[in-house]
Amino acid sequence: MRNNFNLEFKKPRNLAKLNPWQVTGITDGEGGFFCSILTNVNLEAKTKLRVKLEFKVTQKSHSEGILQELKEFFGCGSVVIDNRETNTKNIM
Repeated sequence: MRNNFNLEFKKPRNLAKLNPWQVTGITDGEGGFFCSILTNVNLEAKTKLRVKLEFKVTQKSHSEGILQELKEFFGCGSVVIDNRETNTKNIM
């Protein structure tokens, strides 16, 4: 019996797009949402603080396709090298 799974994870699948439940599951297992409050270095700013929001999911390089699908799902972000020693990439 032959399965229809795509074992080439370096490329996005040509199936239906990710649904929100899949994004939630991937994020729960491999990533998270982050909120940082930083000091604003811009002297012209009206406030001394700024808020930085970040979404990050990390995968081994052989699973880069899922990161590309997340990037497409959100319509923004970049897939970048996270750690050369562990051969991981992430979407930010």
